[in-house]
Amino acid sequence: MERRGGFTLVELMVVVVIVSILAAIAIPNYRLMITKARAAEALGDVDVVYVAATSHMANQHTWPQDAASGTVPPDMDGYLPDDFSFAGEGYELDWDNGGGLVGIAIVTDNTDLGNALLSLVGPNAWFVSGNRYMRVLEPS
Repeated sequence: MERRGGFTLVELMVVVVIVSILAAIAIPNYRLMITKARAAEALGDVDVVYVAATSHMANQHTWPQDAASGTVPPDMDGYLPDDFSFAGEGYELDWDNGGGLVGIAIVTDNTDLGNALLSLVGPNAWFVSGNRYMRVLEPS
C-alpha cells in the first residue's frame, strides 16, 4: 500500500494554534509601536511650532496671537514650513496665547496616544488637562 503525502489534521491544528499565539502577541505590540510613532510625530510637530513661535518672538517681541485648535495662527505663516498643518492623524495642535499660559498643546481623544506622549516626555514636562497635553513656553 502506498502512503499518501500531506499533513494530518492534528499537524494542521498544531500549526494553527502556534500561528494564533504568535498573532495574539504580535498584534498588540504592533499597535503600540504605531501609537508611539504617532506620538513621536506629534512631538516633532510641536518642536517645529516651538521654533516658529520663538522666531516670531525674537523678531516681533511678542508671541503669536491665539488660534483655534487645528488652525495655523496667521502670525506664524512666515515661520513655518510650507504646507505645515496643525492637524495630524489622531491629534490636532493648538497654539495657546492667553488664559494664563503661552504654549503648544496636542489635543487628542485617543488616550493611548496621550499615554504614549507622556511616556516619551515624562509627566512633569507638560501640563495635562483632559485631552490636552501642553508644552508651556511661559506664563502669559
